Amino acid sequence: MSDALHDRERVELGRLIEETRKFVAEQHKLMAEAQKYNRDPWFLVIGAIIAALAARLDVILRAFGLPA
Repeated sequence: MSDALHDRERVELGRLIEETRKFVAEQHKLMAEAQKYNRDPWFLVIGAIIAALAARLDVILRAFGLPA
């Protein structure tokens, strides 16, 4: 009887370990995703600046005396 009990405990422990591994892997994935989004606002700001400069490039070039 005790061998059967130990086997069930081992199976349960194995299942719990596997669930924990899956949980940790999911947490790592979510943390990596969060890090990606933490940088995105800077890319948006830089992109907006570049777009504004590109939209007024003719004015900027004329200000420096270059042909537009």
